[in-house]
Amino acid sequence: MSGCLCLAALGWLVGAPALKDTAPLTLVGHWECTSLTVNGEAGPPDKCVWEFARGGKLYRHYGEPPPLEHSYTVDPAKSPAHLDYTDRDGEDTIEAIYKVEGDTLTLCFSNLSSDDRPSRFESPARSKLRLLTFRRVRPKE
Repeated sequence: MSGCLCLAALGWLVGAPALKDTAPLTLVGHWECTSLTVNGEAGPPDKCVWEFARGGKLYRHYGEPPPLEHSYTVDPAKSPAHLDYTDRDGEDTIEAIYKVEGDTLTLCFSNLSSDDRPSRFESPARSKLRLLTFRRVRPKE
């Protein structure tokens, strides 16, 4: 019992994320889209910055405030890791997979909430899958 109390106190002292936070710290931050593939066709990158905040909030910034706000959860123990987020109106959940490699984030999902979660990071023709690659945006100093 005292070991749990010590760990809890240590977490409080060093500012560890609260237990309700589900996002790994590697995901938290601002991400700018660098490439987009839809139905097997490469297109221009999405002009949006995705901000994954601690506590399960996702903000998609399209230039003018306010950003679109979503809720999200992750399961990094899955292979590939799962990321679920609410659609724009908050009524449906988009089931995605993700990976973070250094300052690169890759997401794959279908825009249709009725579709199954993808199992691979690809967007074949006629698949309705979106494959996005992002680079981490570091805060200006």
